[in-house]
Amino acid sequence: MERISTRLLDELGRIALPSVSREAFGWEPGAPLDIFEDAANQQVVLRQAAPRCVFCKSGTGLRLFGGKHVCAQCLRAIRES
Repeated sequence: MERISTRLLDELGRIALPSVSREAFGWEPGAPLDIFEDAANQQVVLRQAAPRCVFCKSGTGLRLFGGKHVCAQCLRAIRES
């Protein structure tokens, strides 16, 4: 793992990701990121979030419905209601 830069936490606990990192991964403003913590090694890991159903958070069988990801089970429930 390569250190890119050092950043300070602001008063709300936020940091800005370096532009070189955002560009390397193609992360635009508003990109969903999953945050993982490794307490034993005092590390925080960011990954681009995989699409999930907006209702049940499932990651399988997704379809776009009204511009949102919805799984087959929730889509069936919507159609039946």
